[in-house]
Amino acid sequence: MNALLIARLTLKEAARKRLLLLVVIGSVLFLTLFGVGLILLLGQVRAQMAGSGAGRQGIAVFSAMMTLMGFYMLNTLAGLSAVFISVNAISGDIDSGTVHALLAHPLRRRDVILGKWLGYASVLALYVVVMSLALMAIAYFVTDFLPPAPLAAIGLMVLVTLVLLSLSTLGGTFLPTLANGVGLFLLYGLAWLGGMVETLGAALRSDTMVHIGIVVSLLIPSDVLWRSASFYLQPAAILAMQNVSTGGVVPFASATPPAAPMLIYTVLYTLGALGLAIAVFNRRDL
Repeated sequence: MNALLIARLTLKEAARKRLLLLVVIGSVLFLTLFGVGLILLLGQVRAQMAGSGAGRQGIAVFSAMMTLMGFYMLNTLAGLSAVFISVNAISGDIDSGTVHALLAHPLRRRDVILGKWLGYASVLALYVVVMSLALMAIAYFVTDFLPPAPLAAIGLMVLVTLVLLSLSTLGGTFLPTLANGVGLFLLYGLAWLGGMVETLGAALRSDTMVHIGIVVSLLIPSDVLWRSASFYLQPAAILAMQNVSTGGVVPFASATPPAAPMLIYTVLYTLGALGLAIAVFNRRDL
């Protein structure tokens, strides 16, 4: 299949990119800082809770909260990586004329889009899985804590990157690289802001704010996917505290399981953006 050939070439191209090397270096620094910070903070918490009857439970809750925070930062890093490594996947080839060389072979335009998407999707999925496993290993080594359902959370975090990858691919079919990157960055920030507005609206009992957050989640569901993933990373103790507190005690996490209709919508959204990218690219004058 020609799309798989393009995917393989995309993987080789990604391996040669200096940007990917910077992502790897930044990720190693992130894991290092997370581990060192976790060790130092855990030492302080243990010292403060020494002799306390609730010391063991308090340390367990702290360990879970810090691991959740680590995954939150990892999800942000993965989303930004999805934007930066794929933002010129299509527009860069158009500007450089590489796409003309590709299409000179017996390739259909949809094969170019699908191949690029599959190649970068493989890189992003591998990145999220490896980084998640590394983060969990550090957290377990330092605190003995493991999330209750990490596989479900990792799968949803991979889906976050695929949503952004599909939007990046779509933008690259009709926007220059810089405009595509700025637009994606703004959309990613808008999704985060919408999630915060919805959480604050729930705390303030404001239906208007909650509805605004829901609308933003439908426009770009990256943040709602993270919140769905966060549910599977929290132990029962934190979920109980979240449910007791109006609006939750962790503003960037959800205490409710993901809704099946929203997950179905997100998958269709991702595939729809990819399909629209193929349609636009097929009609573009190169």
